[in-house]
Amino acid sequence: MLFQSLYKPFNKDTETTFVIHPFLIKEYNNRWFLQGWVPETDNYINLALDRVVSINIAKWKARQSKKEKLISLQKNIVGISFANGEMPVKILLWFSKEQAPYITTKPLHPSQELIEENKTGIIITLSLFPILSLSN
Repeated sequence: MLFQSLYKPFNKDTETTFVIHPFLIKEYNNRWFLQGWVPETDNYINLALDRVVSINIAKWKARQSKKEKLISLQKNIVGISFANGEMPVKILLWFSKEQAPYITTKPLHPSQELIEENKTGIIITLSLFPILSLSN
């Protein structure tokens, strides 16, 4: 399926039209997003659903390989954003001995690995795409 979407970003005064193959709808931080592939730019995109002005639907079969790649990218993100062409990086995090039980029993991400545990706390790694929402 193919959508033509009229979209109004927060940081622009004008609306933008996207032709998008929609693949996923995902919630992050109490906001819903449409994730898909834009054939014109050969990139994936996230559109906040509350900023979509209109949608026209056309019947067109999406490229399965693009959908599979988008789904595989999900395993290395926190939130909804990722940078096209970026590779995941190892992120080291330290947690105090008081926080350690929460982090070890309820991992922050499926890629979480325990690197070190001592009397002051723990060090873990996460394998994630380096994105702005991760550093915030």
